[in-house]
Amino acid sequence: MATDWATEPGGTGPLEALHNAISFGSMYWGDARDTAWIYGVVVSWDGPAMRELAAKFGWSDEKVRQLRLLRRNFRALELREAHQSP
Repeated sequence: MATDWATEPGGTGPLEALHNAISFGSMYWGDARDTAWIYGVVVSWDGPAMRELAAKFGWSDEKVRQLRLLRRNFRALELREAHQSP
């Protein structure tokens, strides 16, 4: 049976749970503009994928910079959460 990353016991951090559910789920997050944006914030797109999605959804260079900044800020919160976990 496949692991259910969204409900698997273990970590108690909500950001970690969100990251795991998105990262290890079966959904492809690049199909729609809104889900691609969410994946970009929570997980991050690599360089080639980011370029493809920016072209697909008409994201400007400024929009891509904004997404990357949101990802950095989200990652900082993840790290802070990990250090505070019991």
